[in-house]
Order: sequence, then structure tokens, then C-alpha cells
Amino acid sequence: MVRKMKIWGVLVAAVLLTGCNQDGVLSSGSGVSGEVLHDASNSNSDSTNESNLKSSTKNETTELDNNKSTFDMNSLYDVDYDKLYSEIKEVANAKDFTGDWKRTNTHSSIIGDITITDQTSKGFHFSGDFSYYSHTGDATGDAMFVADNIAIYREEGVMDNSQYGYIAFFIDNGELFVASNGNAGCMGMNVSPLGEYTKGDPVYTNEGMLDKSFTKEQLEKIKQCLSADEYDSTFEYATENGGFAEDKEVTLISGIKANYKQCIVPTLGISYEIIFTEDGHFYYLNGNGTFFTNDDSYTEKTLPQTKGN
Repeated sequence: MVRKMKIWGVLVAAVLLTGCNQDGVLSSGSGVSGEVLHDASNSNSDSTNESNLKSSTKNETTELDNNKSTFDMNSLYDVDYDKLYSEIKEVANAKDFTGDWKRTNTHSSIIGDITITDQTSKGFHFSGDFSYYSHTGDATGDAMFVADNIAIYREEGVMDNSQYGYIAFFIDNGELFVASNGNAGCMGMNVSPLGEYTKGDPVYTNEGMLDKSFTKEQLEKIKQCLSADEYDSTFEYATENGGFAEDKEVTLISGIKANYKQCIVPTLGISYEIIFTEDGHFYYLNGNGTFFTNDDSYTEKTLPQTKGN
């Protein structure tokens, strides 16, 4: 029976959280359009091997400069792993997969490091370490070629003898793309090798989030009001290392327009909510119930109510 990989959330998108389980773990991504599936071809040609990972998209791929990959990340959502593995073979002139690879175009708390060595015409050896915030995982094994730019690893005996775990590797324009299915390796909750990897410096989508999320004037007001420890260990840390579950315009019961943000650091139990009004007041509540505001006339110890709540 053909098995399909269904992955929720794209690592190349900024982390936008829509829900957490009791452990505070990300359960879905609001910046993702949803589940994407492509049908795998039944052909056994080399071009079909590539199409198992690189499916056509709704729009034609635009021409990019030579320093950027044209690989379609959506193709990692649906791979016929059993079929791909059945087509392993020796490849005389395969692309060079060897080296130290770092996951890129990802959140800095969702990282991966893969080292590939001992490449032959049959495949290569790899070892990788991965993380999802405080959760970690690793995988080690030998991937076998199915085309000059595609290799696949199968881990047998996962859970029971009828199931396998797979990790697929694809090289495109000097970048490494990795997909996975099942329980290959030893992965913690929400940990996966899925994503784009580079030998250069990785790009993190959440870099500079503090300045992107708040104006200088807002940051100054927050810093003046919060305690130094609260600012550093919760507000600043969560903004730079977590993600916004909500960021929306609201109207207070008083009629004042405002912006509401909820920031969460999955797996660590660190979070805060903040409301900034159009008249310059803010109301801040951390996940432990500690409240701060610069509105001297406000006597409550929780966030003001908004219309529609």
C-alpha cells in the first residue's frame, strides 16, 4: 500500500503559531496554506525519480539568478517513499553530497545539522542532529542513490516489522533538500529533518523580530515599564526566539483602537500578551499572570476587554 507523507507547517516560513498542546508545543502554522499533496508518477525512468520529489506547481517557476535554488519546497510534502526506495541503483557520476550542511530559511529554534561523508557510486553515509525548540532528535545511516541528485535512506524495524522510516535527500543548484516519513532516526516531539540546507551561513526567518514587531517608541515605553528581568527573560527572549500566535487589530470596550499580540515560545512555557492602544498606552500580561501597564488610570491587573470577546 502506497504511503503518503503529510507534513503540517513549512520550515521556510516564519513561525506563526495557532495552537499548542499541554506541553506548549506548536500544533499548526497559520502562515501555511494547508496540506499539499501531489500524485507520484508510475514511470520508472530517472526523470520520474526526480518528479517523485520535484512535482509541478500551480504556477510556472520563474527564472531565478544562479545563486538561488529553483527547487519547489512543496514537493517535499508528498513523496512515494516505497516506490522511490525500490529504484535504488548505482550512479557513476552523482552530484557531490558530501560536506557539513545547516538548515536554512528556518526559525533559529528549528535547526538541523547534517554531515555527509564516504560517498560512492552506491550512496553515502550521513549523520544529523535536529531540534524543535527544546526538543531534539538525531539520525544516522547510509542513503542509497536513485538518481544522480536523489538518495534515500530506509530504516527497517520501526515500531514493527511491517513499517519503515525514510529520509530522502535531493540536491538542487548547490542546496540540499531533505524530506522524511515515518520514524527514521530518533526524533523528539515535532522534530524533523525536513527542510532546506546550505553549506554557507544559514538564514533565520525570525532574525531581528524585536525591531520588526515593535516601533522604537513602543520598545522604549515597554522597557521603561517592565522590570529588567521581565524585559530580558520573557518579553525580549520570547519575541526573538518564539512566534506570534496572534497579531491583530482590536477595539477596546472603551472604543479605543489597539493592536493585540500573543507571543509563545513552544516547549518552554514562556509567553506574553500585549495590547498597544492608538493613544500610546500598553497593557502587558505574561504567561505567569504578571501584569504591567503604563496607563496610570487603569486599576485592573489583567488585559482590558476588547469588543467581540
